[in-house]
Amino acid sequence: MATVFPRVRPGDLITAQQFNLLLDALEALASRVEKIEGEEPTAVRIDAFEPAGQQEVGRNVTIRGANFVVPMYDPVLGTLRNIIRINETPIPVESYVFTSTGTSASSLTFRVPDTVLSGVGASGASFAISVENENGRSSRNYAFVRSTSTQPSPTISEVRGPGSGTNLIIGQPVTVRGANFIGSQTRIELLYVDGSTEVVYPSATGEQPIAVTGSSTELSFTFPDTRPRIGVNLTGREVSVRVSVTGAPQSAQADARVFPSG
Repeated sequence: MATVFPRVRPGDLITAQQFNLLLDALEALASRVEKIEGEEPTAVRIDAFEPAGQQEVGRNVTIRGANFVVPMYDPVLGTLRNIIRINETPIPVESYVFTSTGTSASSLTFRVPDTVLSGVGASGASFAISVENENGRSSRNYAFVRSTSTQPSPTISEVRGPGSGTNLIIGQPVTVRGANFIGSQTRIELLYVDGSTEVVYPSATGEQPIAVTGSSTELSFTFPDTRPRIGVNLTGREVSVRVSVTGAPQSAQADARVFPSG
């Protein structure tokens, strides 16, 4: 409630009590103004999550807020510009959703990684989700529950290059054999190790998803040219092929070696 000051008329004596009351009100107002002006208007902020309340492990969550940094990926430095953490643990790079609608200054989308399963009981659990970037850090609690999907996780039994060879070639077809694939809901990712850092393709803005065709037991795709972001020389490079299926609680991956064409 606003402070009500006693009214005075010409000729009235203003007491020390009245004057001090006025000073107190001015000091309180000055303190409020200083606090408002001291707030950083560009500080990162989490306002809400979609879907509201909770989400299943393995599905997407969208963080709504303000002052997220775009584009999400810095191609020069090769680093993420917004770091999402769950209970202080950064989520894997492959959990970030890089789409035209998945990342903006007010929206970030990620796939809930399987790594949180150990902390999710039968009735779910609450986790602290934070976003950190050059504008600061913000954190808010959100709940995850175990997946109720009956879709089984994919498995990989074999990865073959052209001519049924074991070596993969950039620009050439790759065959992945296994089980529990679903053509339109299957995603292929390539994982490289660069020093102590795991690099995922595709991940950065502008890198298109890898086109996949096939059946429930066999997938085909053309190995993309990951250069210049991820180099491959004449001696080849170790790569892991990861297969994820929408709604499945776990992904599958197999190791191979890729060489440049020609």
